[in-house]
Amino acid sequence: MEKRNDTFANIFATFILVYLIWKMVSSSISCINEDIKTPSPPRPLTKKEKIHKLFSPWDGSNYELVKYVKKTLRDPASFQHSSTVYWDKGKYIKINMLFRAKNGYGGYNIIGVNAFQDINTGNLWNVEIIE
Repeated sequence: MEKRNDTFANIFATFILVYLIWKMVSSSISCINEDIKTPSPPRPLTKKEKIHKLFSPWDGSNYELVKYVKKTLRDPASFQHSSTVYWDKGKYIKINMLFRAKNGYGGYNIIGVNAFQDINTGNLWNVEIIE
């Protein structure tokens, strides 16, 4: 008779254990489902945020203008950004950048660049290199 009681006790304990594990798993899954919500659509960027995305937070250089200038240099690896300023003109910005780069004799020149850039597309135009 004791063997039968022990078997019954083991089955009952196993049943209780399985039930508790099932409750814990199902409640954690429902908590996870409550936490996962459909993401709201991203808000449109403000004009100021659009402008700031055009520039490097590290040195303030304009990404597109640096790419453009490096393509025109004899030694693109010698490019050293000095400073960049811009003026907000509405739908576009006017950019003035100073940089150093190697000349044909191996020395470094300070060179200026003026350009215009569309705030929405990032396209450059009227790029003028001033030596």
